[in-house]
Amino acid sequence: MATPIWSRSLQVVAGLSIAVTGIHPTIAAPPATETMQLAQLVGQCRQTNQSTPVYETRGGTNPKPVETLAANTKVTLSDNGTSGLIGISSPMNGFIPASNLKLCSGSSGTGTTPPVATGSRCRQVAFPKEGLVIRKSPTMSSAKVGGVGYGERLQLTADPANVNRGADGRNWVEISQPVAGWVSNGYPGRTNLTTCR
Repeated sequence: MATPIWSRSLQVVAGLSIAVTGIHPTIAAPPATETMQLAQLVGQCRQTNQSTPVYETRGGTNPKPVETLAANTKVTLSDNGTSGLIGISSPMNGFIPASNLKLCSGSSGTGTTPPVATGSRCRQVAFPKEGLVIRKSPTMSSAKVGGVGYGERLQLTADPANVNRGADGRNWVEISQPVAGWVSNGYPGRTNLTTCR
């Protein structure tokens, strides 16, 4: 007795379903090492390779930059990036084009800003929680050359510090590391920096 044609078709479909199902998980699941490598981007140091816009959010239509980082500004990565943008936590929180980044000079790219020297010229950011912007000269309108996150270390150019009081009364101190420039130490009677612990 001959097997009906629909029975043979059903057998072929069942066989293909089993074969495809058996293969599919291998295709869809990335190797565990890829996941491990992606997770390791958080906290790494990178530098901008050109003037780079910072966006407040990753999505949206026609996002407008909230800030622009100068070329060679060091940033700390805060996520693994999607849709061409990657999160940063220093010198400010936001999202920047991943294509505008390179490894930090003098490092393998792992970890945050390279450690600075300890001693009497070492200071840590104590305020504000979002960290401090490093500027080329001691004014708020000066170009940004980098940033230092909350709790991170920097090094003064001299001890006692080279201080410049701005027209608005803000005290600026000159630093040599992690990038040469000036950071705001707050207004008289307040301070953004403490001695290193």
